[in-house]
Amino acid sequence: MFDQYIPIGASFLFVFAVIYALLLKSGALGSAKNASAMVAAAIATLAVLNAPTVTFLTGILPAASVALVVLFLIMFAKDVVAIKGAGSDNLPEVVLLFISLLVLAGMYPRIAPYITFMDPAAAMFITGLVAVALLFYAIYKHT
Repeated sequence: MFDQYIPIGASFLFVFAVIYALLLKSGALGSAKNASAMVAAAIATLAVLNAPTVTFLTGILPAASVALVVLFLIMFAKDVVAIKGAGSDNLPEVVLLFISLLVLAGMYPRIAPYITFMDPAAAMFITGLVAVALLFYAIYKHT
């Protein structure tokens, strides 16, 4: 019944999340989160009103989700390795890393055809190995 709306909803959420994150990270609108959310919602709405954009986004969402998980792992690695204050706690990062690893493992069957630069199983194994190493390192720093 709602199968026809899934590509539109997924495209909206993808565009909204990317634009919102870019606006917050760049500080283009200052620290106003509400303004960033409204601008991101407006851009995402305009994006899903164009049918070719929805078709394009639906085609690249599996590969884009892999790229975003890898970027998250890189950002997490940067935060873990960075020198923090003596009282800082990195337990939320450990939990987020574990959740992202589970998401990546769950999406493997859908994203394997899009990994063309090397054997998909080897690429996922290397990504998982790096994630587990970061997870153990973060747990070690936590204790």
